[in-house]
Amino acid sequence: MSTSTTFSNRSTLAKNWDTETLINFLRDLNINLDEDDFKILCKEKIDGQIFPDMTEKKFMKDGMKRGPAMKLEKQAKIFREKSRASEKGKIEYFWLFPCGV
Repeated sequence: MSTSTTFSNRSTLAKNWDTETLINFLRDLNINLDEDDFKILCKEKIDGQIFPDMTEKKFMKDGMKRGPAMKLEKQAKIFREKSRASEKGKIEYFWLFPCGV
């Protein structure tokens, strides 16, 4: 198997992520979110298209506490920056590596 095949199997276009895929990605980041936080994301149907536009204030309006809201805003900003870079052709994929590899 070639390296590019391995990479393509591990990559996903983040903007196409459904809510469940986004939640699984956030779980793998180990940023100390709890089930209540994930339930809010699920209830509000936050997916890969919506997530980059989320802010601390929006997360809190949806019922999240300030700490998790700040953590998620930071991740949303990273998504937003990578999405913009992708639109400019600088990057094409978010790479997902389990266990921080």
